[in-house]
Amino acid sequence: MDIKHYLRIAKEETKAAFSNNKWLLLFSTVLFVIPLLIGYFYADSISEYIQPMVDNFQKQVDEGVITLDYTNNTNDVTLISYNENEIVPVDSGSITIDAI
Repeated sequence: MDIKHYLRIAKEETKAAFSNNKWLLLFSTVLFVIPLLIGYFYADSISEYIQPMVDNFQKQVDEGVITLDYTNNTNDVTLISYNENEIVPVDSGSITIDAI
């Protein structure tokens, strides 16, 4: 068993995978970095919209109950709420998570 042979094969396969997906990797990196920079440089402008949501979430965490509001606009997805010993499908509304 030649370990150097297998390491060389692994190196070549890794290099080929990155070269084949180079543009997708660059695109996904750009999709991550641009909103990150926008959020950093425009934090003062964005904070007036985000701060009420953060305050509400912090209040719910402090109270021990987190409510996630949503609207289910498609029939393809079924959301499920777990309630003690039964599983109840949820079509729309909100899910409440009681924290301990």
